Amino acid sequence: MNDILEVKELITKSRQKHLLNVLTDMGFSWHYLEDATFEKTIENKKTVPSFCHLLYNNGEKGYHFDTFYPVLLDFLEHQDLKLDRLLRMRLGFLLNTAYSMPHLPYSYNNPHIDFEQPHMVGLFYLNETDGDTVVFNETEESEEYHIKARIKPEPGKFAAFDGKYYHASTCPKMFTTRFAITFNFTVK
Repeated sequence: MNDILEVKELITKSRQKHLLNVLTDMGFSWHYLEDATFEKTIENKKTVPSFCHLLYNNGEKGYHFDTFYPVLLDFLEHQDLKLDRLLRMRLGFLLNTAYSMPHLPYSYNNPHIDFEQPHMVGLFYLNETDGDTVVFNETEESEEYHIKARIKPEPGKFAAFDGKYYHASTCPKMFTTRFAITFNFTVK
């Protein structure tokens, strides 16, 4: 799959609100990351602190798996696709701390791929925010990346693309937070 699939308003506004309420509840567990892209700081790479919550990883379901998993099933049904294997589900929480001055231009985070094996990346945006996801033409690590597409985050939007393409999140600037779920999966 080389194209980027986008479905706006995949789920009802009431379900969107419910999901946002779950992840912004005082009892929801967020885990600090030194960098939004990598689990550990990598030398010569800029770092952007963020928070995450693993909903599914290496066959293990997190506490809120059943709350968020139906979003992927809805997307697959909408696209008439069949799930082969779920690799990971991760909630990401970016803050607008990347910009010390509001007039600075947007700067995307570290380009990366999520897995070496063939897979798809699905993104579901949960709140009104800014900070595009940038998909690049490159399928290997590069000194320079060329933008293939920008995905504007919109509440209730699900976007999917081939996971072989390097991609990067962008921290919000005009809003304080950016919540998104990343689904890594394969289809039959």
